[in-house]
Amino acid sequence: MNWLWGQVPEGVGSHDLEVHLCFVDNVVKSVDLEAGLELLSDAERLRVDNMLSPVDRVLRAARFARRRQLLAEYLGIDPFNVKVTYDERGRPETSGDCRFSCSYAGEVFVMALTRGRDIGVDVEKIRNFAEGKLLTRHLSALEIGTLKTMPEHDAVFAASRIWTRKEAYAKARGIGFSLEPRDIVVATSPHPLNWSGRPHGDEHPWCLQDIDGLATDIVITLAVPTYYPSTCLSVSVRRVQ
Repeated sequence: MNWLWGQVPEGVGSHDLEVHLCFVDNVVKSVDLEAGLELLSDAERLRVDNMLSPVDRVLRAARFARRRQLLAEYLGIDPFNVKVTYDERGRPETSGDCRFSCSYAGEVFVMALTRGRDIGVDVEKIRNFAEGKLLTRHLSALEIGTLKTMPEHDAVFAASRIWTRKEAYAKARGIGFSLEPRDIVVATSPHPLNWSGRPHGDEHPWCLQDIDGLATDIVITLAVPTYYPSTCLSVSVRRVQ
């Protein structure tokens, strides 16, 4: 089954949906690691200790600490009282109606939060996804064909955006890539996308939005189910130091 993003129908009403996006340029520099480690749960510390590389342990600890701090601010509670659990598919959750999704690319860390809706966010460094394994294993024939018609510069941007759009959608649905990435067919434009509609075969309409202007070497995409034919997605972006 292909999950194909269509076009926004003309004349369709919209419904507001508020999302908070936190962007961290350097997650390690943004936290006091010694104090941050004190915030982590036993399960989070174990996940940190399981990393083989010292650099990866520091990065994971910083991401967990920053995630807990941002959740605490959003929920209005003490970071020590933030409870993060994982569902059967490994997706992190917290109590109440708060929904969140995190992604990282090296030291860049992003976190999207909203209320009462599943949400997915993905950040990637811009690189030539149009070559190698991604092209042959994870992109649909339609996407591959479209990329081949573009100038190289546009194709690099478009392929990077395709990947973040697929990742954000899969994370929001909580399916990871149990559905083959090449079966999630998304818009291939290299330009920022703000799209609302119903992927073929999906029960609910979705909103898919690229976030630009935070850094020149990354792409970010948000995905949320709207439960309406079209929605007005309001994204509040915060750069966290």
